[in-house]
Amino acid sequence: MYEQLLQFIWQYSLYRPGGLCTTGGEPVVVVFPGRRNTDAGPDFLAAKVRIGEVLLVGNVELHVRSSDWYRHGHQHDPAYRNIILHVVYRDDAPGPEHTPVLALEERIPEYVLNRYTSLLQTHQQIPCGRELQRVPLLTREAWLQRLLADRWEEKLAEWEALLRRAAGDWRV
Repeated sequence: MYEQLLQFIWQYSLYRPGGLCTTGGEPVVVVFPGRRNTDAGPDFLAAKVRIGEVLLVGNVELHVRSSDWYRHGHQHDPAYRNIILHVVYRDDAPGPEHTPVLALEERIPEYVLNRYTSLLQTHQQIPCGRELQRVPLLTREAWLQRLLADRWEEKLAEWEALLRRAAGDWRV
């Protein structure tokens, strides 16, 4: 298990959601997993999670093992003080104090791990290339249009940053 795979599984809810409980036995319902954070700090921002009868909104940190919290030094980093949930693959040690821990090891279907392994072991340039033909044409076209729009938005953001650095003078 890799942390990036666990993040993917969390982001797309590729685990069995029924009957989730913290390691302390409190029921958990994931209303929204949060937005993936690609910068420093917690892995997911603005998540909505119901633990018991309380709806919590905040940040979620993920690790392969609960002991990674301390190995990564999060207990000393202020960015991790307000975590609402520590999601782990395997619960192997006490997690952060006063933060609920959700272990997903028994909740991830085997097919998810098998599919991931097969994609890693393929010799194709694009691991999922053979699967593209199984996607309906309308879905593929919509996806390509979204990718194009995302690329334009990225380019526009780069140009706006350049313009700000040049104090509004395009000639610089």
